[in-house]
Amino acid sequence: MLIMYASMRAIPPSLYEAARLDGASEWSIAWRIKVPIIAPAIVLTAVFSIIGTVQLFTEPQVMTTVSTSITSAYTPSMAAYAEISAQNYGLGAARPPRHSCRRWPGTRWRSSASVGARPSSR
Repeated sequence: MLIMYASMRAIPPSLYEAARLDGASEWSIAWRIKVPIIAPAIVLTAVFSIIGTVQLFTEPQVMTTVSTSITSAYTPSMAAYAEISAQNYGLGAARPPRHSCRRWPGTRWRSSASVGARPSSR
């Protein structure tokens, strides 16, 4: 998000002014000026997203060889990979993501770290 914001701020305001003087609408300014100028930032953001997704899968996959606590369901992507590898395409595609927050009936939302903790008696 920061990369996109910085690239948008780097576009000179005179470019927008020139487009408005030429009669361009806000829609055409967005598609004919903003998007082409920030296209490299969009590609960079996509590459970073792909790298992050692959790291989420490969690091636990590599660690399974040295640790017994990491199973094929350690991350959602590993669980989907295990299902698809076992020819269970439906289960692999429908694998629900794990959430880092749990909701207990009658309580507020808590993070996973505070789920087992007892409230203080103050």
